[in-house]
Amino acid sequence: MILWKSNADCHEHCPSLEPYSPASKVSQYVPTVFSSGDTRHHTGYQGWPDDEKDALWMDLYRYGISLAVSSSDYDKMIDTTEKMPVRGFEQDYVVGLDVFHQLHCLNMIRMGFYPGRYNTSLLKPDGTINYLQWVHVDHCIESIRQSVMCHADIATFTYRWSDKDKIMKPELGSTHICRNFTIVREYAMERNVDWQNIRAHVEDGEVVDYTNSGPHPYDDPHLEEAPEGWKYRREDLL
Repeated sequence: MILWKSNADCHEHCPSLEPYSPASKVSQYVPTVFSSGDTRHHTGYQGWPDDEKDALWMDLYRYGISLAVSSSDYDKMIDTTEKMPVRGFEQDYVVGLDVFHQLHCLNMIRMGFYPGRYNTSLLKPDGTINYLQWVHVDHCIESIRQSVMCHADIATFTYRWSDKDKIMKPELGSTHICRNFTIVREYAMERNVDWQNIRAHVEDGEVVDYTNSGPHPYDDPHLEEAPEGWKYRREDLL
């Protein structure tokens, strides 16, 4: 078993063992009371979708997917990555912070409930299931499952007896010790690089663009083909 020493200065509630992240230096832990999210305690992220809610969700993770980190930070990381393939950042390394990937995935699942607004329907016109759309949602559910289990939040929630309904009800608005998300997001915003060309690569300190070197792999029509045995249709969703 490998034990990783903590790289964050935090108090007694902070995890003592974790792999190094470039964001460890800004991590702070704060007591946070969760919203129960029920009909009496809605947050701005809940409710029927509109432009304002869409902007709130997008703003949660838009800056955390491609960050430029220094070689000194990279040398402390467990996993390897590539140099940032953007001119002016060739000496930095490209990483993302997984919290932002998880938020992206959660938003994908949210949008899946409103296919008319977001064009997220799992159905093709012929009534079969769109395999690529389905596999993206399936991936997102699995990513969030692993993250929830990894962090294994053991904060307690309590129960209250309702004299009116004669039932024991869970009280989910309990106190947790959380990383300060605002500080992590600010850290990501400061290091965010607008990198979109996944066919660019740093070679000998220079950015080489392979855009015109042949067909884009993601344009391969075979990618849309479902695996053998895949024959789910509209009625299988019911």
